[in-house]
Amino acid sequence: MTEKVVWYEPLLETKLYEGEAMDQKMHGYGKLYYPEIVDDPENQPLRYEGYFHQDIMHGFGTLYRRDGIKIYEGDWHQGLYEGYGKLFNDLGEMTYEGEFRNGLKLIDYEARKEGNHQEYYDNGALKYDGEWKDGYKHGYGKAYWQDGTLWYEGEFKDEKPHGYGKMYYPSGILRYEGQFEDMQYAGWGKEYYENGNLKFEGIQKKNSRFFYGVRSYEVGILCDEDGEIRFEGRF
Repeated sequence: MTEKVVWYEPLLETKLYEGEAMDQKMHGYGKLYYPEIVDDPENQPLRYEGYFHQDIMHGFGTLYRRDGIKIYEGDWHQGLYEGYGKLFNDLGEMTYEGEFRNGLKLIDYEARKEGNHQEYYDNGALKYDGEWKDGYKHGYGKAYWQDGTLWYEGEFKDEKPHGYGKMYYPSGILRYEGQFEDMQYAGWGKEYYENGNLKFEGIQKKNSRFFYGVRSYEVGILCDEDGEIRFEGRF
C-alpha cells in the first residue's frame, strides 16, 4: 500500500522526492527534484513529475530541464519514452509529437506520412515543408538549412531533389536552377557563383562521381566569376 513521503538528499539536505511510495521506493504519483541548494526550498528545480513504478518512471509524466523547460511530456514504460508523447527543444518549443518505442521516435509512425507535412531539426527549426509519399519526401517541397535559410525548393523523389528545382548556397544566393536526377544536376539548368554571376547555362549529364554533377557539362555556356564567357559549345 502506498504512502505519502518527502525524501531529502542526505548530503545537501535538499528535497529530492515528494509523492507516493511503497516499500521505500517511488511508486505512484510524485515529483522528483534536481538535488541542488537553493535559497527557497519551495522552489527546488523540478526534474520529473508523473507516475513511477518501483523507482522507475512508468505511466504518464513530464521531464524537465534544470531551468524548468520541458524536455518530454507523455507516456513512459520502464524508464523509457513509450507510447504517445511530445519532445521540446531548449526554448520550450515542441519539435516532435507522435509515437515512441523503447525511448525512440517510432519509425513506423514516420512511415505513415502522406500528403503535406513538416519536418523539424532537433533545435525546432523547420527542416522540410512539403509533400510526402509512403513516409518519404516525394513531390513538391522546400528544404531548409538549420539556421532557417532555404537550401532547396522544387520536386523530390524518395527523399532527394529529382525533377525541376532550385538550390541555394547557405548565404541564400541561388546556386542552381534546372533539372535534377537523384540530387545531381542532370539535364538543362543554370549554375551560379556565390556572387550571383552565371557560371554555366546548358545541359549537364548525371555523373555519380560528383555530388551535384560538377564537371559533367555536356553542352552550353561556361563563364568565369566576373560573368565573362570562357567557353561556348559542346564539352
